[in-house]
Amino acid sequence: MDPKNFLEAIITNDSEEATQTFVDLMNSKLSDALEVKKVEIASGLFLPSLSMKEEAEQVDEKYMGFEKVKAAVAAKGASNPAALAAYIGRKKYGKKKFQAMAVAGKKK
Repeated sequence: MDPKNFLEAIITNDSEEATQTFVDLMNSKLSDALEVKKVEIASGLFLPSLSMKEEAEQVDEKYMGFEKVKAAVAAKGASNPAALAAYIGRKKYGKKKFQAMAVAGKKK
C-alpha cells in the first residue's frame, strides 16, 4: 500500500488499480487512527485522568480529614469529589492504612 503505486496507476490510466490502491491506503489510515483512539479511550476508562492527578497534587499536604479533602476538591470543580478524596488518601497513606482508617472512622 504504497502511495507510489497509486500515482503510477493514475499515470498509466489504470482506474481499477488506482481505486483499489486508494481504498487500501484509506483503510490503513483509518485503522491506525482507530487504534490510537481505542488506546486513548481505554486509558481514560481504567486509569485516573491527568486532571485527577493534578488536582490531587494541588491539595494541601497536611492531614485535613476525608470530608475536608472532599469539600476542597469539590470547591475546585472535581466531578466526583468523594472518589478523588479516596484516591488522594490511598496515594498518601497507602491502600491498607487508608482502608484501616476508613473502617475505624478515625482520623490520622
